[in-house]
Amino acid sequence: MESRPAFWTGQRLATALWFALSEPSPEDACVWMLDQFKLNALEAKDDALFLPDYDFVPANGHLPGYESYVVDIDKRTFAAFPHRIAAIAGISAIPRVHSQRGVFTIHRDPSFLAETDPVLSECFCKVVIPRDLVTQAQRFLTVANVHSFSVFPDLSGLGRYLRRCVLGKAGDGLL
Repeated sequence: MESRPAFWTGQRLATALWFALSEPSPEDACVWMLDQFKLNALEAKDDALFLPDYDFVPANGHLPGYESYVVDIDKRTFAAFPHRIAAIAGISAIPRVHSQRGVFTIHRDPSFLAETDPVLSECFCKVVIPRDLVTQAQRFLTVANVHSFSVFPDLSGLGRYLRRCVLGKAGDGLL
């Protein structure tokens, strides 16, 4: 039995489901689940989630902060990042990232698709929400109180939420 915490909490899954269903689509929706602990164990030989303010420091062989690895999306490689891919915790001081329970990946090569890599594919799971179950999934999100303002706890999210709930107009994606 593993001692580390489950990699998907109910809130994180509900938030991912909200994003998957926030725009109407005639297609099935899907949520990609990532075991960030397994990813880092396989790729970085450390099953912990990287913390930007702790792990991305010169004493640990990194440039300070992780911004230098992700700011310039036109680069083919990001500052000689030491791993093909690594999972990092979102900065919890940013309200949107905190409310979304954000976990991100940094890729040395921006075109690298880890979910198709034979070694790393076991870290990913694609969950399909068939089109005929979308209404029930949206009801679940309503009961779970997951909506635009819970996902985006700022004026923009509040505006979309109020527009949908109080005025009864579209604009929240779903509720």
